[in-house]
Amino acid sequence: MARRLAAVLSMRHVDTDDMVEASAGRKIKDIFASEGEAAFRALEREALKDALLGDGAVVSTGGGALVTAESRAIAKTRGTVVCLTATVETILKRVGRNDERPLLKGSPDDVRARITELLDAREEAYLDAHIVVDTTSKSVDEVISEIRRYIGR
Repeated sequence: MARRLAAVLSMRHVDTDDMVEASAGRKIKDIFASEGEAAFRALEREALKDALLGDGAVVSTGGGALVTAESRAIAKTRGTVVCLTATVETILKRVGRNDERPLLKGSPDDVRARITELLDAREEAYLDAHIVVDTTSKSVDEVISEIRRYIGR
């Protein structure tokens, strides 16, 4: 979605997860396994700061990137923060059985429960975005159109 939005807006696209993996020389799941979530979040925060330097970028992040007030403040002062939401069932269908997501491992029931838990824990941070778009029943084009209306482009 972010890549497509960047193309539509004639902007560059930056993915903080890609930046973390490139700087660490390892996959995110390996960082989680060897150093834990706190170490990953520190790398992610630095990637976010770097991604927001300069002008004209659509920056995509993982779901926990803007949970801390510090990271949200950085993002909100340097750009428009868009939070894409969906129902638990929709998220479950979209992520499937993906071993690359360290926080979503386990059986489908475990993953469903974990998604619910994460959404509940992150709700306040997610609602602090400039715009929140429920993507549950929308196409990529509909979501992009809604974001463009909000930002006036």
